[in-house]
Amino acid sequence: MKTLPHLSLSSVLLLVLFSISYLNVLVLTEDQELDDIEDEENDEYMDEYFSGNGSGSEDYYYDYYEGESRNNEDEDSEERENEEKAVMYKPKILTEQTKHHVSVGEDVSLDCEATNSSEFVRIWVKDGQMLFTGSIMLYRSDRFSLKESSLYISRVSQEDSGVYTCSIMVKEEELSVQHTLNVIKAFFIKKYPNDGNVEIKVGESGKISCVVSSASSDDYVIEWTRDGQSFQNGEYSVEGNELYISNATVNDAGQYYCYAKKEDGDKSATSSFMVKILFAPKILSLDQSTFRTGEGYSLEMTCTVVSQPNSKVTWYKGNESTE
Repeated sequence: MKTLPHLSLSSVLLLVLFSISYLNVLVLTEDQELDDIEDEENDEYMDEYFSGNGSGSEDYYYDYYEGESRNNEDEDSEERENEEKAVMYKPKILTEQTKHHVSVGEDVSLDCEATNSSEFVRIWVKDGQMLFTGSIMLYRSDRFSLKESSLYISRVSQEDSGVYTCSIMVKEEELSVQHTLNVIKAFFIKKYPNDGNVEIKVGESGKISCVVSSASSDDYVIEWTRDGQSFQNGEYSVEGNELYISNATVNDAGQYYCYAKKEDGDKSATSSFMVKILFAPKILSLDQSTFRTGEGYSLEMTCTVVSQPNSKVTWYKGNESTE
């Protein structure tokens, strides 16, 4: 039996290194062959592409960028069209800002009419407090409701006074209109005397007065008339809410009216007085003092008497009453 020659350690190491190098060369050679095959296939494909229709690389790039340019133009055109539509269909609020003065217990409608607004949301706010977003109520009260484009408040109270804002939310813009609501206590006129009946004796003086019952009575102006006619200058003395009748005569009798209205003309009230001037009975006319007649004939005598209050007329024959 033959034995292997004895190898030193250094010889063994050299043999191992040689084997590894040989294997690497084989692997690299196989990879290079694969790369060469892929390059040949790519070259054949490019030759077929560029020689097929006589097109070169310049035509290819031109077609590509021309397509890109058309795409960009289409996108710009679509964007401009969308912008034009947005301008065309942009909402516009038609309602103008208003101020409402209403009495407690009345109803009021605050409008927010707009064009091209069907696809947009209306928001109602009172003094910073959200009331409605679209049809969603955020403020719980059975007195508040929406009627089409308006905010409707029934049976208003003084707490409802404030600034109401209707806003239509548009992209990057807010369209809005404001309404100011001033709720005042229901006012009426207190007159003195309470029943409105006034009696003044001839030659004496008297007065009638109207007082506006309201939380803001200073905002009211009082005017006086008699039998529907305005007074002549100096005919009567008026001080504030009182009218004075001095040195009364029978001509001062009649129906007097106290008319209270707000300075802005929004609200008014009227009250009336019946003024009677008291005077003693007075015979205005007698047909004649002497009458001639015969037995069996009828005779009528007339005596017209005026007085305030009304007087009773009694006829006498001699010293005896005819009754």
